[in-house]
Amino acid sequence: MPLTVHLEGVPAFPSEQTASAPSTPVAASPILLVTKPGDAMPLVSAAAHRLPAVPPPRSAAPLVPSDIQRERMELFDVFEALHNLPVAAFAKMAGKSRRWISYEIKAGNLLALNVGNRGQRVPDWHLDPLKHELIQSVLKLTRGADPWQIYHALLQPRSMLRGRSALEGVTASNLDKLVMAVSTAVKESEWTPPRVGVA
Repeated sequence: MPLTVHLEGVPAFPSEQTASAPSTPVAASPILLVTKPGDAMPLVSAAAHRLPAVPPPRSAAPLVPSDIQRERMELFDVFEALHNLPVAAFAKMAGKSRRWISYEIKAGNLLALNVGNRGQRVPDWHLDPLKHELIQSVLKLTRGADPWQIYHALLQPRSMLRGRSALEGVTASNLDKLVMAVSTAVKESEWTPPRVGVA
């Protein structure tokens, strides 16, 4: 857009001066004014340029997780509990190779949990010989069962153990009874229909 430039206090160019016009004194410091051609006043008032009030972003409001999201977060918390070890860490603590532990998981001799693509975790309960025997026996009796159902059945409080779980109260004398109790609990949980809204 072309601009019009006026220099105040500076005499006009010789071609614009008339021959008879006397020379005017030059100001000590000329002022440069740059304006648009035509009216220099804005056509729109400053109030019209003001943006309307912006509502706060949705992220500013507190988000309440849905039941499914809450269950998923709880599942991640359990999965990442200190006693659930990544396969490599469990192999190191067991004094076995990672390949051997992976083979044992595939053979159904070790309880392994997984959530999405976060890999597998093995409970450190397997490092205790008696607990390991309990878990292995349950795994053999509940082939194909969801590892999470077995995990929860092992931690379920039992009246026969005065409110303790099978893992807490297992002994050489009650091992067989606990294997049957946990296996029955796993099978019963498989028969329970899923809750509405949970895949």
